[in-house]
Order: sequence, then C-alpha cells, then structure tokens
Amino acid sequence: MTAINVTNLHLAYPGGAQVLTGANLTLAEGEILGLLGASGSGKSTLLRVIAGLQHPQTGTIEVAGVITDDDGEHVPPHRRNCTMVFQDAQLFPHRSVAGNVAYGLQAANVPKPERRRRVAEVLEMVDIAELANRAITELSGGQAQRVALARCLVIRPAVILFDEPLSALDRGLRQRLAVEIRELLKQTGTSAIYVTHDPAEATTVADRIGVVEQGSILDLGPVSTLNIADLSDSVASLLGGLGEVTGVITAVSDESTTVEVVEKIVVLPGRQGGLGDTISVNLSR
Repeated sequence: MTAINVTNLHLAYPGGAQVLTGANLTLAEGEILGLLGASGSGKSTLLRVIAGLQHPQTGTIEVAGVITDDDGEHVPPHRRNCTMVFQDAQLFPHRSVAGNVAYGLQAANVPKPERRRRVAEVLEMVDIAELANRAITELSGGQAQRVALARCLVIRPAVILFDEPLSALDRGLRQRLAVEIRELLKQTGTSAIYVTHDPAEATTVADRIGVVEQGSILDLGPVSTLNIADLSDSVASLLGGLGEVTGVITAVSDESTTVEVVEKIVVLPGRQGGLGDTISVNLSR
C-alpha cells in the first residue's frame, strides 16, 4: 500500500502568493523521504497540508489508502492516519513526560492499562524510560524531541511528518538523534517525510531525497545513488553537503574503522573513534 499520494496540489496565501504549484509526491509504505529546500520554498507548508493543518485550494491527498483532501473536501487532522513532529516539540507543559506521550491514546479512549503498557514500551524504545514522571520544563532540547517522537510513535500512525525536528540542537546531538530516528522508524516500519535544511541530516535519515523548489517537488532518487554532478546548478548549490551521512562505528582497529550508514557498511582507513560513536562519512569518496 502507498503511505502517501499527493497529486497536483496548489496552495496560495491571501494576496495571491503561490506556495505550492502542482506539487506531486508518492511515499511507499515503510519508506523515509527526506525533503530539502530553500527557506520559503514551501516544504513546511507541504507537511502542514498533508497533516490537515492547512487547506489546499486544489489537489488530492491520500494517506494510507484514505483520501483526505480532494479539491475542497477536507478530512480534519485527528482523523488522518498521520502525525507530526515540530521543530519546537510543542509539548504540553502541564503534563509529565508520560502524560504527554499518553495524550493521543487518551483521546482515542484506549483503556488505562493498555495506555500504561504502550507508554512504557515507547519510552523504553526512545531511551527515556527514566524520565516518565519528569516535568516538561525540566527537559533538555534533545529529551524534549525524544518525547515528541514517542508521542507520535505510541499511536502507531501510518506516517510521521518531521518538520526540522533537530534544527535547534547542536551538531553532535543532531548527528546522534538523526541516526536514532532512522533506526526507530525502520524498527517500527513507520513511513515518514523528513523536512530539513541540512543535506547531511537528510541523507542520514532518509531512503530517498527530494527537493521543494518553486512550489513543486523534484525527486532526486535513493540516497545510495545520488550524484551531485547530475543536478541543476540551483539544486547542487542548495545541497552542498550532499553525500555526507552520519553512521555508528561498529568496529575499530589501528588500521581501519567500520561504520554502519544508511543500510550499508563503510570501512574508513585508520582509527577514527570508538565503538558506538557517531561519525560523519562522505559517501562520494
């Protein structure tokens, strides 16, 4: 089944400024699509339209086999089989970590014993089980985004939409969380669209890369086959860091370092870190 199918999507702001101009997008079940684009290109707006937070003027959106938008017909966000992780996490400050994660299950009237079991399971999955009773105001930026991801995963959506979720974090933490997000999505079989301004982050998380440019979507193809020499000058300039990904060191010796990145193994010369460390690798080498 196709996770998302977007056809001929148009959206203009009041005053006539065109944001989406015939955008088309297909996301396979279990696939992660990384979307890049210049500031103001419409990539975040695209996510908000898919999530049902904004209405397109024309076009069709299908999520997990259900048409959610069709030339004016509009299904509200809570009835779509997708959820969204925002840049600022958007957690409820009056709820604990566990309370935030349980919110969607409560809204769906899931019985309390089942809620507790699923919340504990997903907190363990995102490695913050010890924070279950912690107040949101006491969390670091990285911890808050783990809570936001757990809140999405616990309701088992067909699709998660990520809107620059790591952009406020420092480089080292972004690298580690990018690897973990990919691992969690693959572990749960969850489809995702991951919007970011960082090419290295996109190629670390995603199976396939696209660019939002002038209101439409250019599909660049699988991460493993990307070649910046084949791209237009405008896209190549935007994707200056294309090919750089973050992986986890799985073996190290004085002669070589083995890194697992995007479902492949890369062996680098010499000792370049320790077991379990995250490291950036340029796949174009």
